[in-house]
Amino acid sequence: LPSKEKQVVKEGATTLLWFEHPAERFLIVTDEATANMLTDKLRGEAELNNSQQWLALNIEAGFPVIDAANSGQFIPQAT
Repeated sequence: LPSKEKQVVKEGATTLLWFEHPAERFLIVTDEATANMLTDKLRGEAELNNSQQWLALNIEAGFPVIDAANSGQFIPQAT
């Protein structure tokens, strides 16, 4: 697993990212087949949540959230 010392681990088509704040969490980036296999395998063992909780944790961690509706406000050419 990734850690503070090594925050990204890659294996084949899968990348696992480690985030420290606001609470330790992991993000898996992978293809659809691997995602389905992992979801089935981890059911009951891992806590699976929707993107709203992840977004709330990103905001709490101080990560900027720039969505399509607001992205034009941050570049001079858009004004």
